[in-house]
Amino acid sequence: MLRPRKKIRKMEIREDGLVTFYVKVQKWYRRYAKQTHYIVIGLLAVAFISIMMVRSKAKAEQAAAAELAIAEQVFLAGDYDRAISSMTEIMTVYEGTSSSGKAAYYLGDIYFQRQDYENAEKHFRMYINDYGDIKLYKASSMAGIGASLENQGHFAEAAEWFQKAADLSRKGFYSPFYWKDAGRCYRKAEMKEKSRMAYQNIIENYPESQVAQEAEYLLKSL
Repeated sequence: MLRPRKKIRKMEIREDGLVTFYVKVQKWYRRYAKQTHYIVIGLLAVAFISIMMVRSKAKAEQAAAAELAIAEQVFLAGDYDRAISSMTEIMTVYEGTSSSGKAAYYLGDIYFQRQDYENAEKHFRMYINDYGDIKLYKASSMAGIGASLENQGHFAEAAEWFQKAADLSRKGFYSPFYWKDAGRCYRKAEMKEKSRMAYQNIIENYPESQVAQEAEYLLKSL
């Protein structure tokens, strides 16, 4: 006589499925145990290295900021030789830090004041290309390149850099001053239409600025 077929409950099916999955996982793990260990160790090593790099970066930033604070005081005191030495060392020892970028900017300023316009331009470009994360410093570096080029007689290119600085700091205090510098250089380059545009920009967009009246006079004189 045939026995009645036993009904398999859903719970039993689920349990059988879990057992099967567990067995498969165990087989896979035994087969690839060594590789799995290497992967885990590798991931832990990457995590450890990442943590150490973050800590090292933070310490470098702190040390560079402390050195920069001293170098800034030397710069403000007018001891440019020592300032150049200190700023250059910061750029070398703490390369990649924000203080290293500021040191490049200060070096551009120092060389400009010493009328070494090629070195000034070089360091202002260095700040823009390698750092440039602070908008105020970036705009000022653009204007620094413009001023350096103007003093080397490259008026058209200088005007373009002044205009870039003005555009970047559109809502800032210095923007109309940069437009005035751009207008002057365009005029020196005999590009009167662009010079007119620069002065007109000041009159229309910065009517309350300190250079608005001067821009009106310069516009009429073109």
